[in-house]
Amino acid sequence: MRDAVIGAIVLGLVFAVVACAPDNGKAIVPDSAEAIGLIDRSLQSAISADDERAVGRRLAAKFTLTDAAGKRWLKSAVLKDVESFGGEENDVTINFYNTLAVVMGTRKDTRFARVWAKRVLGWRLFAAIETPIAAAPVEVATAAGDCVNPCRSVPYAAKSEVESAVLAAWQRLETVKWQPNADAVADGLADEFAGVTSSGLRGREQIVAAVRRGEGQRKGQPGDPVDFMRIHVFGVATALILTRQTPFAGGRPYAGLRVWILRAGRWRETLSQETTIEAAPPVPPTGSGD
Repeated sequence: MRDAVIGAIVLGLVFAVVACAPDNGKAIVPDSAEAIGLIDRSLQSAISADDERAVGRRLAAKFTLTDAAGKRWLKSAVLKDVESFGGEENDVTINFYNTLAVVMGTRKDTRFARVWAKRVLGWRLFAAIETPIAAAPVEVATAAGDCVNPCRSVPYAAKSEVESAVLAAWQRLETVKWQPNADAVADGLADEFAGVTSSGLRGREQIVAAVRRGEGQRKGQPGDPVDFMRIHVFGVATALILTRQTPFAGGRPYAGLRVWILRAGRWRETLSQETTIEAAPPVPPTGSGD
């Protein structure tokens, strides 16, 4: 209880600094992209200083990190090896969604995404993922077949109406990629959408263009079957989907992180990032989407 009180006091001081910190002569609004940037940088400073206590105060209790090799780290494991997760960062951008914020950028030879969530005691880092930047374009295998999982069923039962709506939106997006409908795909992606895989970074227009090419050929590849899924909802307009999936066309399983936002009355995907689990053995093509 004492630690929780101390943590709340410290966080309050952080927000006081945020509210008063000058930004070109203007105060920074506590709940804003600028405020998230300040809090995120304070976390990076704590990591660089190997300050386990300061880092621990900024991580959510359910925090998970997927590193560039696809290994999943829980909060307790990260705090035992804090210094390993730092480094100079470039091309940092922040998308702010009131109860959720996404910090993206590059570090060494990886692309990273950090998802901050507004909790009862303030902003906490809820999830993070790293994906290697390939030295050359990665050839992605393709295959045809039926899309049962994830288009029509997944091994997860939604726990609320919001979770049900988010899951339905994701399955609908997977379906219109498989049975290519470029306009429907465009409607399911936010304007600022970023798709990160081992083959690189693609924006909304690139995804839509790829689907449109498949539309002309009247064929698309089924989505990759889900082996594990969790949905985390923040408020009524933001959600995070964490998955482990097996490539339909065969290969090593991968970890997925997807951010969804409710915009103009429709759930839209704003980030999809995947990282191959290098320690997992390759699997043969699914062949049935099930």
